Amino acid sequence: MPGGRSPLNMAQYINLALQISGSTFIVGEGDAKPEFHITAAKPESNVMAAEPESHNEGKTTLGFKVDVRLSLITHHHTYKFTAEEHNAHQRSHEIDAMLKHDMRSNKRLMRILLTGTCESGKSAFLRLVRLINKEEFSHNELLEFREAVYENLIQGMQVLIQERTMFGIPWQNSANEVNEILVRSVELCSMHIEPCTFQHYVSAIVSLWKDSGIQETYKRRSEFQLCESVQYFIDNIHRFGQLNYLPSSLDILYAHKSTKAIAEHYFVLRNISFVISDVGDLCFRKPRLFHYFDDITFILFIASSSEFDQIRIEDDHTNCLVESLIMFKTIVNNLLFFNTSIILFLNKTDLLEEKVRKGDIRKNFPEFQGDPHRLENVQAFLVQCFRQRMIHGQLLFHHFTTTVNKQNIWFVFHDVKDTIMQWNLKRTIII
Repeated sequence: MPGGRSPLNMAQYINLALQISGSTFIVGEGDAKPEFHITAAKPESNVMAAEPESHNEGKTTLGFKVDVRLSLITHHHTYKFTAEEHNAHQRSHEIDAMLKHDMRSNKRLMRILLTGTCESGKSAFLRLVRLINKEEFSHNELLEFREAVYENLIQGMQVLIQERTMFGIPWQNSANEVNEILVRSVELCSMHIEPCTFQHYVSAIVSLWKDSGIQETYKRRSEFQLCESVQYFIDNIHRFGQLNYLPSSLDILYAHKSTKAIAEHYFVLRNISFVISDVGDLCFRKPRLFHYFDDITFILFIASSSEFDQIRIEDDHTNCLVESLIMFKTIVNNLLFFNTSIILFLNKTDLLEEKVRKGDIRKNFPEFQGDPHRLENVQAFLVQCFRQRMIHGQLLFHHFTTTVNKQNIWFVFHDVKDTIMQWNLKRTIII
């Protein structure tokens, strides 16, 4: 193709639509700028990136059903990717090549839609898949995760300081008033944190964490939203403060790094090929995106099992578990998925065990019956809450997991095997 441009895959079309919907995206300079109209809907077939009909006319509409109309202007048929877009584009072609190879090899392909609420552990699951597949993270990715660790740690302490003030809890050590000012002064949105910068805050954060004022606030963390990896990060803060620090595999799994775009990941387990489309909560917030995924085999929904007593920070009144249940109901009951198997990961079981020992789920869910301090009773209730919201009678596989549990991917594999066996059994009965 002219200019060496390669076709965009489905995920890139969707991301482009989400990023520049309603606006004009201009790349390059010069007089010749043929215009392309791209629609935010699934292509009818393997559509190549559009070519202008002529330099004068310069308008081509792709073979899409119109939902959101975008305008992409290029210079001499050249699309310039950023470094991040280039990596995603390259990865897309690798996935396409592997899929074509699998089709020729008659391997069974399973498409999984990965979704769930924010901070439920979706990104950690995909990172775990990469680690199990022995796919190394690039040096640039490690640097990004290092900065995410620093931001998670500083932001976590800033939240604890703010909530301590709101609760009216005094400092045990008055010297921490100075440390409070230092940590509060960090503007994460406007600064790039290197190890030499982070070192300036290590002693202040350690001192604040040891103060009974912060410890008392931390005990009340169910009353506000706090990154659940804060204690892990603080336990390892001196390692993070070393000038040559790069994140370990465990650090990467615990780091919270928001994803704002749809991503696809390919892997193979025992001769079964998987493509996971990570959509976050986009399908819930933008229901029109459901139509992109009408060919999926499974929905993998991840929820935090420990959030039954937590409140969303965005509106300060919606229970986090209720939000997960609403999202689950909206997605699995869509008519496109009436025959799609559901895999439910109730994540962060380690935190759930701690809350069951100390708390009482009946304060937030008075309909609970059983012993609120018995883990099995609480888990059964949570599963029933999700199951009751399914109206199509799809297969539901559920697992209680932890963020760093390497068995998670094998849970998925065995659920896929069970589903295949049931499909084959149904075919046999029909025949």
